[in-house]
Amino acid sequence: DMEVSPLCGDLLDIGNPHFVVWMEDLEANPQLQYGAYLEHHSAFKAPVNAHFARVISDREIEMKIWEHACGATLACGTGAACTVYSGIRKGLLEDEVLVRVPGGEIGISYQRATDDLLLSGSVSEAFTGVYEWKA
Repeated sequence: DMEVSPLCGDLLDIGNPHFVVWMEDLEANPQLQYGAYLEHHSAFKAPVNAHFARVISDREIEMKIWEHACGATLACGTGAACTVYSGIRKGLLEDEVLVRVPGGEIGISYQRATDDLLLSGSVSEAFTGVYEWKA
């Protein structure tokens, strides 16, 4: 556990840093309240992705997301993996977990023998657009 007042969470790195905060309730959208604050907090060596999670059962969680350089997002695979790993380390979760994110559901399977995390889920297009790089 790492305290970044007023929050306490786990800092994990899966190729990019994630700060996972476990909460009883996510209705107040903590990602909007604390995401930007945590992203650039001086307690971290580099900007972090911030995840706020609630245990539904030992095989299911709800998660809200703030991604570095993006803001609030609908899903984050590496964030889901880190959050499940944090929950397993805390004794809150089993090795197969369904993660409910604003954009849908992600399955995370922890392989104890190899210390690997496997991600599964569906993919859908969220939007399309055209960006003019230079006029």
